[in-house]
Amino acid sequence: MADSRKIIIEIVGNGSTSSSYNKSSVLSDKDNGQESRYDISDFLHPIKTFESKVLSKFLLANYTINNSVNLIKRAATQTIDRYFSLSEDYLNESVYNNAMTALSNVGSVVSSVASGIQIGSVGGAPGMIIGAAIGLTSSLVSLDLQYKSRLSSYYTQLNATNIQTKFTAARMGLLDGGRNTEN
Repeated sequence: MADSRKIIIEIVGNGSTSSSYNKSSVLSDKDNGQESRYDISDFLHPIKTFESKVLSKFLLANYTINNSVNLIKRAATQTIDRYFSLSEDYLNESVYNNAMTALSNVGSVVSSVASGIQIGSVGGAPGMIIGAAIGLTSSLVSLDLQYKSRLSSYYTQLNATNIQTKFTAARMGLLDGGRNTEN
C-alpha cells in the first residue's frame, strides 16, 4: 500500500547566491488533498540578529571561562594529590578531602538555587521564589540520598568484615568465639 502523503519544498527567489535569505520560501505539506504551508525561514535562516550574536559571544565566553576554571582546578588537585602521595600524610588528606566534599556540596546547592531562580524568573518574583525553593529542595534531597547510600555501603562493608572476623576466630578455636575481635 503506497503512502499518498507528499512533501513539496518550493524556493521562490531570483537564484542569486547572496547571503540574504528569501522569506518567501515555504514548506508545503499535502495530506489527503489538504495543503498546509509552513514558513521555513526560521529553521534555515542563519544567525544574523544582534541578540543572537550577543548570545553566541556570551556562550563562548562562558564556555571559555568554565574550561579555564576546570583546568586550574585539575592542576591544583593533581599538585595537592601528589603532595599527599609523597608525604604520606593520610590524616590531613582525609581532612582536605572532607573539606573539598563540603565545598562541592555547597557549590551544588548554590548552583541549583541559582538555576531555579533563573528558570522561575519567567514568572516574576513569585516564580523566582518557587524556582529557588524547588532548586534547594531537589539539591538537598539528592545530597541526602548520596549520604544515605554511602552510609549503607559503609555498614554493609562493616558487617561483612565482622562476619569474616567471627568466622576466622571460630576456625582458629579462640575462646569465647573470638571476643573483642570485632570492629
